[in-house]
Amino acid sequence: MVNQESFLEQSSANATQQLRKLREENRQKKLKEVMFESLSGKGILQSLNAMDLDEVGRLVKQNLTGIDDMVRVITKASRS
Repeated sequence: MVNQESFLEQSSANATQQLRKLREENRQKKLKEVMFESLSGKGILQSLNAMDLDEVGRLVKQNLTGIDDMVRVITKASRS
């Protein structure tokens, strides 16, 4: 049986973990938004720090890789 103290500690730990996860998801969404705004010509990259710029660069490379992969699949399918 779980006592009240350990229950509260476990609930607190779970809430902290969920908060960390949500913060990371929000950060990723914000950086993705920055990436798309930058690609559309809005100059907002100047306000980012070096870590965020690296992350946006990684997202751009990741998206380009995904696009290249899709083009290869479509090209290969059209040749068949």
